[in-house]
Amino acid sequence: MALQPDVAVANLFERTMKSLGTDEKGLSAAVIRYRWVKPLFENTYEKLYGRSLEERIRTDTSANYGDLLVTLLDIPTEADGAVAAKSSP
Repeated sequence: MALQPDVAVANLFERTMKSLGTDEKGLSAAVIRYRWVKPLFENTYEKLYGRSLEERIRTDTSANYGDLLVTLLDIPTEADGAVAAKSSP
């Protein structure tokens, strides 16, 4: 994971949704654990799998659960605030 963390995290998300049934515990854990680094792997996920992570989550989960996970992925983190504060004049 140290060499290409973006690929490793993208693959982890895909593995949780790959088979007949979604691994909801694994998917929930991945969302919570990696949401703060989403900007680092979201483009990689789309390049590897041909659609956005949000779209994949919404199509593989029930409506409310998928919406919840996507909302959690999009919540700004302290790191986002720090980056925004540094980029402001």
